[in-house]
Order: sequence, then C-alpha cells, then structure tokens
Amino acid sequence: MKDDYLVEGFISKKNLLEESKKDLYTSELYHRVKNDITLLMSYLSLKENELSSDADRQVLRSVISQFKALTVMYDFIVSSSNKKLVLFNELLERTIAATLAIHSAYRDIDIDFMQDEVCMSSRHAMPLLLVCNELITNAIKHSPVGHNLCVKIGLKKNRGKACLSISGGNGDFDPSEKMSEGYGLMLVKALASQADADISFDRSTGAWNISFLSLC
Repeated sequence: MKDDYLVEGFISKKNLLEESKKDLYTSELYHRVKNDITLLMSYLSLKENELSSDADRQVLRSVISQFKALTVMYDFIVSSSNKKLVLFNELLERTIAATLAIHSAYRDIDIDFMQDEVCMSSRHAMPLLLVCNELITNAIKHSPVGHNLCVKIGLKKNRGKACLSISGGNGDFDPSEKMSEGYGLMLVKALASQADADISFDRSTGAWNISFLSLC
C-alpha cells in the first residue's frame, strides 16, 4: 500500500515536471518567433520611408499592424501562467492600443471600447485578433481623410456566448462592399472560420458582428 502511494507520488511529480518543461519550451519558442517578427517589422518600417505613394505606404502599414497584433499575442501568452486559455478582452485591448499606435501618427483616431470578461483558447484567439486588426485597419483606410475617426468596439458575453461588434467611418458607408473588391473580406471570413466564429455585417448599424464561445 505504501509502495503504491510512493509510486503514485513519483508519477505525479514526473508529470508536473514534464508539463513545466513543455511550458518552458513553448515560452521560448514564442519568444523567438516574436523576436523574428519584430525584426521583420523594423525592416518593413524602414522600407516604408522609401515608398513615394501614399497608397503603398498605407498597405505596408496595414501589414506592419498585422505583425504587431501577432507580437502582442505572443507577449501575452509568454507572460501568462496558462498558455492554453487567455482573457480575450485584455488581449484585444492591448491589440487595439498597438493598432492605434501605428495609425494614429497619420490620422486622428478615437477608439470607443466596451468590454465584458471573455475567455477563449489561445489557438482560437490568434486568428480572431487578426480579424479585429483587419476590420479596424479597413475602417481607418476607407474613412474620409481630414475627419476625426471614431471606431466603436463592443465585446459582450451572454450565457457562454460572446459577441464582438466593430464599426467605424460614415454611417452610410458599407465596408463589406469595399472589402469584396480585394482579399479583405475573404481573409476575415477565413480567419473567423479558424477561430470557430461566425461573422456578418449589419447594414442597419454599420457594424461587423462576430460571435464565438466564451470559456469563462
């Protein structure tokens, strides 16, 4: 009986050690990937200064913004005790701030962000963050130049289901039509699918609505 107890204790400690090693390896991997992305962002920022077209510079800034969203995600996971489950509302708030920092140097942008506490797996959070980044960037890109832009973002939870809404620009502007001209709409739908989320555009409110499961 005593031997069985000792064996169980040894196995339990061994399993904890193995899990600890996995977390350490995961954190190191995320850290290295984040450093590589940061280096690439620096290179693209230098190249931006060489472009003569405002449209080309805007495209490059959009790419840099997407990379920045990834680095925010990696930083958040590395600093978190739980690598598999994340507080999506906190992660989204950091991503919004990073996106705003990139574009606010060229535009007057306000962000109105209302949030509930929402949890989801890190595997699903990554593509959903890129969806948010793409929609916010799209609102900035297609809003009238010379006007202050207010992007409204709401994250609400009800009975285990979360709904994220994003709107910005003119009330009579339908961004889904503009996005259909390029790869934007296809991209956000593909990323939403990876996050197991449903996405739609409400023309009556001018908002994108994204629904997904909340794990807390």
